[in-house]
Amino acid sequence: MTIQAAWQILYQAQTSLREELQLLAVMLREDKPLEDDSALVDILGDPVDDLLGLLTEMQTAVHKQLSFGSTKTRSETAVLLTVQDKATTIQCQFYELTAYEQLNALAVFAHEQKGEWREWGRSVQETLSRCGPLLCDLFTAVHGCWQEGVEKAGGTAVYGTNIGQIITIPKNGRNKL
Repeated sequence: MTIQAAWQILYQAQTSLREELQLLAVMLREDKPLEDDSALVDILGDPVDDLLGLLTEMQTAVHKQLSFGSTKTRSETAVLLTVQDKATTIQCQFYELTAYEQLNALAVFAHEQKGEWREWGRSVQETLSRCGPLLCDLFTAVHGCWQEGVEKAGGTAVYGTNIGQIITIPKNGRNKL
């Protein structure tokens, strides 16, 4: 695989996660039942909005890298560090969003409600569960970019080898070649 292909895979992984989170955001904010607004909508909706913002920043960096490319390893490394930072923040915030307390509150709420709220709660749970594997795909893609970047850097490095030369240092401290 080439570094450009790794960046493209990363872009696709971001896009997949972003689309699922956008679906979740719409579900939380717009598809919720109209009667009796629940605080759970904001408790879940605000972190999803934050995740979408982080993904947008990350995707902008990757899109620039794909559009302009770079033959300079330092430039790619700088972008990769930015992407890694965003991915790590996304992971932490996603785990906070899907912490036991949050998911339990959603499950209890969905179980206690009737009609549309119950179905809404189940839909939110299902969508959240689809985001986990997409987050793993994102990290796999980030890792692929690092791997290709390291290989690219290794391909341009200068290596020195000594073939057939033995260097010994005698006990008296004088070098003998």
